[in-house]
Amino acid sequence: MAVKHKQVNTNPIRKLYKVLAAVGSGSSHPRVREMYKTWTRIYRTYIHERFQTYSRGGGDWPPLAKRTVDRKKSSLILIETRTLINAVDPGKYNAPGSYARQQGQGIVIGYGGSVVHPTAAKSGRSFTIAQIAEFHHDGGPRLPRRRIIVGPDRETVLAVTKEVNLTMRDLIREAMQD
Repeated sequence: MAVKHKQVNTNPIRKLYKVLAAVGSGSSHPRVREMYKTWTRIYRTYIHERFQTYSRGGGDWPPLAKRTVDRKKSSLILIETRTLINAVDPGKYNAPGSYARQQGQGIVIGYGGSVVHPTAAKSGRSFTIAQIAEFHHDGGPRLPRRRIIVGPDRETVLAVTKEVNLTMRDLIREAMQD
């Protein structure tokens, strides 16, 4: 009896392996770049919405001192110039002080750059937007701590995980098309 042989095309598996290895090293594959951009949007949306809620007293940020409210004519926290909140707005990627980049197998979001904060500039100081954000984030002897950049909540983690799954599905489909 003759044994029949069937040759299996392993090219799609090889291609998938190469793509997955590249993903693990911070790939420049277009679909992976798209995934990182989506992660950035998801996380910035979380940080921005949290900032909005907390600035209106809906979180654990201490309220403004009465003297500050009287001077600003507002009780909104960290909103006077909108500089800090605009820098984390998911729709304003190029806002002054905005910082977001892919690093390794993840993303880094926060404040950065050398742009002087408008309030500092008015008072003749040269504190950058990133420095002002850090002052408020960490607090000080007379400045209450107000955490701005924090870890993601469960909903944000689930949204990022969903995006990873969709990306992997797309990469597998692409590899198997050969």
